[in-house]
Amino acid sequence: MYKALVGNYVRSMSIDKLREYVNKNYKNVSDSEIKVIYKYIKNYWQEIYDEDRNILNNLKNEVSPTTYREILKLLDTAYNFKNR
Repeated sequence: MYKALVGNYVRSMSIDKLREYVNKNYKNVSDSEIKVIYKYIKNYWQEIYDEDRNILNNLKNEVSPTTYREILKLLDTAYNFKNR
């Protein structure tokens, strides 16, 4: 059920909405990092949802360590909710 909801949300998500969310909640994330995050969400959301660590390891190489840590914190919260 959650996977279908996430899929619907991702399909309708725009980079502008992502940028707005990131800039409001996370400081020091560059616009180029937001573009990378958007690319991963749009292209690999199912793998991320299924907790595929290979995708996250690839992402790790494309964003700063600080941004990567924040992404992992956010994903841990989402995974805990999904897996309860």
